[in-house]
Amino acid sequence: MPLALVNDPKDPNFQIRIIELAPGKYHEPIVCEFLVTPLKGELRHRYRALSYASEETTVYQPIRLNNKLFGIPQNLVLALKRLRREKIPVPL
Repeated sequence: MPLALVNDPKDPNFQIRIIELAPGKYHEPIVCEFLVTPLKGELRHRYRALSYASEETTVYQPIRLNNKLFGIPQNLVLALKRLRREKIPVPL
């Protein structure tokens, strides 16, 4: 079954969602929020790409996304901790 697009890339209002990783030290919990930016024209937010392949796991760790707790695989938490900066947010 083909995937249905939520937004049509040909639509001038096409938007992408970026996760902004809040600053913090390595041992602190992961906190982030969604940012929405138009794909066409000048991007409101510059961002870094993170390529991630999900694997079957039973080890999940909590993160806070838009002020709600979510469980994500431990190896993704470790990747986010390595990308995070202490003083500035990191858009992904």
